[in-house]
Amino acid sequence: MKQEVLVGLSERQKQLPCKYFYDAHGSQLFEKICSQPEYYLSRTELAILEEEAAAMIAWFHQGSLIELGSGASLKVRHLLAALPGRGRDITYVPVDLCEPALRRAALALTGLYPELALHGIIADYTEGWKFLEETASPRLITFLGSNIGNFRPDICKDFLTGLRSRMNPIDRLIVGFDLVKEKSVLEAAYNDSHGVTEAFNRNILTVINRELGGDFDPAAFEHDAFYNEAAQQIEMHLSASRPMTVSITGIPMRVSLATGETIFTENCRKFTRESVADLARQTAFKLVRWWSDSRQWFALAEFLPADNGGC
Repeated sequence: MKQEVLVGLSERQKQLPCKYFYDAHGSQLFEKICSQPEYYLSRTELAILEEEAAAMIAWFHQGSLIELGSGASLKVRHLLAALPGRGRDITYVPVDLCEPALRRAALALTGLYPELALHGIIADYTEGWKFLEETASPRLITFLGSNIGNFRPDICKDFLTGLRSRMNPIDRLIVGFDLVKEKSVLEAAYNDSHGVTEAFNRNILTVINRELGGDFDPAAFEHDAFYNEAAQQIEMHLSASRPMTVSITGIPMRVSLATGETIFTENCRKFTRESVADLARQTAFKLVRWWSDSRQWFALAEFLPADNGGC
């Protein structure tokens, strides 16, 4: 964390890794974001899962159901409900960086599915795949919630290539993709009228203060989220409302910001079916199944290792 923050805040365009949004409070704020009327992503993805879960899971009778960035494990419940025998021969493996969220979700699922084996892993899945060696194949790996859109294109390719290198030919991957649509719809989703996303964005500064001894004043920053049409991505920034110098004693470093200068906190890339298929080809996968809603606002895509001859 020290190195990432040091490097990010030393850049010309200052930035912080978006994974540091998700302490216990940040995870709760994100759950609240998902219930905001403007934030269509979660509702749309849940509707697809509710309708298509049986088809997604039909081939999967034993092995490991792995969820990367599991959070509250709400979406995966549709897949668990469709498992034969209520998951008697399946191990559910939620992987998340936030231990409190992981424990809450595990407790809730134990009550709902007493026969389901559960193996929670506290890990940053962006830093390697060693934990996959603890899981049995066949594996159905899920990466839901359009989280893949938070990666820059080069990092996204590295991420998928690294994951593919640890998968067996019989393993499968289901990924959530938010799709390109009207700018007004996209920008409203990241600027909800109740200010929850604003609080979520500022919370990253609270995390830096607590973990690294920073003295950021979160109230001195404005939430700024807009759609970059050329890059096909939402960009989230924190904009300084006044000149300031911030001290981070745990690194140590001092950061100066002018009025209006921003810290880039997150990008949320948007996709088309063509760009998803191209991404699969570039990372040794093939796109084999595609589920979307009637408005074509969101999609779940199933990737199979490209050296697997079947579908």
